[in-house]
Amino acid sequence: MDRLVRARVLLAEAAALGVTIEDLIAESSGASSYPSTAPTVAEYVDTVRASFSKGTAGTYKTYWRLVTA
Repeated sequence: MDRLVRARVLLAEAAALGVTIEDLIAESSGASSYPSTAPTVAEYVDTVRASFSKGTAGTYKTYWRLVTA
């Protein structure tokens, strides 16, 4: 699929979700007027870490440290 067709498909899907090209531009530039409700990676890791056993948490600790640095 060529790039123009892919862009049209993307814009059609965004429009179906109620997202405009202006929304996409604002979000990509960091000028969005909508606060993010998604957790940061560090917040997510803290939540997930609590559900892991001590051994599993120890295995992933190195990876978590890398992604939250």
